[in-house]
Amino acid sequence: MALLELALLGFSGGFFYAGKKPEKTGNKRNALARLRAALAPIKAHKQSLQTFIAESPDQEADEKALADQRELKRTASVFAGSTAIAVAGTVLYPPLAVLSVPGAVYLLRDVYVNTADTVIKGKPVGVDPLMAIFTTSMLYQGHFVVSHFFISLYLLNRQLIKRVKQESKRNIIDVFRDQPSTAWVIIDGTEVEQQVSAIREKAIVVVRAGESVPVDGQVLEGFAAVDQHMLTGESQPVEKSAGDTVFACTVVLTGSIHVQVEKTGEETASARIGQILNSTVDFKTSKQLWAEKITQQTVMPTLGLSALTLALAGPTTALIVINSHFRYRLTLATSTSALTFLNLAAQKGVLLKSGIILEKMQNIDTVVFDKTGTLTLETPNVADVSAFGDWDANTILGLAASVEGRQSHPVAKAICNKAAALGLQVEASHEASYQVGYGLVASIGEQQIQVGSLRYAQQQGFAIPPALLDKAEQCHQLGNSLIIVSVDGSIAGAIELQATIRPETSAVIQTLRDQGLSLHIISGDHPAPTKRLAETLHIDNYHAEVLPETKAEIIKQLQAEGRSVCYIGDGINDAIALKEATVSVSLRGASSVATDTAEVILMDQNLTRLCDLFQLAREYDQNVKTTSQMVIIPSLMNLGLAFVPGYGLAASMTLSATSVLAGFGSSMLPLIRHQQTLQALPLPSKQPEPLADAS
Repeated sequence: MALLELALLGFSGGFFYAGKKPEKTGNKRNALARLRAALAPIKAHKQSLQTFIAESPDQEADEKALADQRELKRTASVFAGSTAIAVAGTVLYPPLAVLSVPGAVYLLRDVYVNTADTVIKGKPVGVDPLMAIFTTSMLYQGHFVVSHFFISLYLLNRQLIKRVKQESKRNIIDVFRDQPSTAWVIIDGTEVEQQVSAIREKAIVVVRAGESVPVDGQVLEGFAAVDQHMLTGESQPVEKSAGDTVFACTVVLTGSIHVQVEKTGEETASARIGQILNSTVDFKTSKQLWAEKITQQTVMPTLGLSALTLALAGPTTALIVINSHFRYRLTLATSTSALTFLNLAAQKGVLLKSGIILEKMQNIDTVVFDKTGTLTLETPNVADVSAFGDWDANTILGLAASVEGRQSHPVAKAICNKAAALGLQVEASHEASYQVGYGLVASIGEQQIQVGSLRYAQQQGFAIPPALLDKAEQCHQLGNSLIIVSVDGSIAGAIELQATIRPETSAVIQTLRDQGLSLHIISGDHPAPTKRLAETLHIDNYHAEVLPETKAEIIKQLQAEGRSVCYIGDGINDAIALKEATVSVSLRGASSVATDTAEVILMDQNLTRLCDLFQLAREYDQNVKTTSQMVIIPSLMNLGLAFVPGYGLAASMTLSATSVLAGFGSSMLPLIRHQQTLQALPLPSKQPEPLADAS
């Protein structure tokens, strides 16, 4: 609203008094009342401008950012004071208005410096020389208030452009942000808590269920199920035992392991990904808004025509020609449009880090999805329950849910959710504990129930039914997990788990396909589950067992083919590909590296918002075109009327101010129109969709 108040200020505090000489009256009280009335909107606008500055994104709490904030506040104060002097001189005592000139020059110091560089150093001619000529001429002719009105447009335009184009260039990638700062290290046979930063190579670190692995290293003893999808993209937990390698930023779901440290800190695999990201030059921030380009391209023709007009028709007509150029009015209006749609996107649950994203989305023709955590949920789905001997499937599932009832890892949630959906009775278990291997043991009544992997069952020496081995091979081919349930040392059944497609995924994929977009799946997971997901969603292009660096290479290859790529991912392993894509999208709750790198965050973790993003980009494109017309058409009218007898500078400035208001109105219309109707779309009510069988 600060922008609208500024425009109103230009009319109420500027044009009302512009060109008018103060009435001679002996009533000093009336004059002071008029002065207070004229200064009221200036005071209010100073507060609004400072509020606008305070609300501008400030992502770096360093000295430079603080210095920028102080400079912006100082500029707002100088503007308010200089404008107040100009108005006071117009209302009370004309010579007083001359004192506003130093403030105007200070506010336009960058304009004059850039103009001097253009003349002396031969730099490319931009819009600053036009601003310098026009404002200096206006001040020379005594139009002090009107000059400050146009100065205020320049100042706000500068801040708006900075805000719309803002993308952080600092090293924001910290792969250890979500990691604990301490770990347990074995020293002289005793576990001692140490700062992770103090852990050295060859040290022995103990990691238990629910804890993050703080280092890269080799397992010396113990067994554990490790969730490493954030790093490798594998959808199912991976069993780790002596001799296996584990990586920092992965999570131990069950079990306990002793890890001999091989790499720590910046030497770990996940940290190297962060280093690659931080060293990547972000070329996207150099992209200009369309309005900036057309503004720059029309400067020289305007200067040339103005010089010709000066020789043929005199200085007033020449000034009207300069004033007909939209200068900062076009970028100001289109930047406001961008901020409007940033606001609309936020209301829909889509966080855009830059207004430039809206421009880039209009050219997207290819959408690439990471599989695990993006198209599928973290918690798997129970696909099948096998029972052996006299046992039945529901009893097997109920026993497993009783044992896993107090666990919080995804496998336990999947089993308990399925049991609850079937209305099975879950009994209280006692003395639940982990044994060596990926297994959980608990007592239910007089029975001892063991739940774990096939590997665990084999280590325990259980007799393995041939049907179970066949089932295990089938699950391996499909990329599914198999959980074994035994009762009193005898295998009773097995539970097959598979990835769960997000409820909204199918509808989102269909919508994107209807828009003619090319769709791809990239995954670090095995080929079988990746292919099955692609077939279920009717996506022709998929890539499996892809390393983080290879993901980025695939994005580069697509771009080399002339495609504009939007990549959606959520893990550390997606970060390099996110950085490489034309537009990068992540989900709230994903790894901090992914959300740091991505330009778009889907705040409610709902892929439906991706469709909203494409729709907003289309609406933004139309709004920018309409808004631009609201500014450009009056500018062309100004140029045409400049050569009409009787058309003066005051009328020209009034038309220019009208174009400002028209541009503001057009740019903010979508926000006004959607204010009552915009609500976050409800999540689909249907249950999560399991993957279809490969057959």
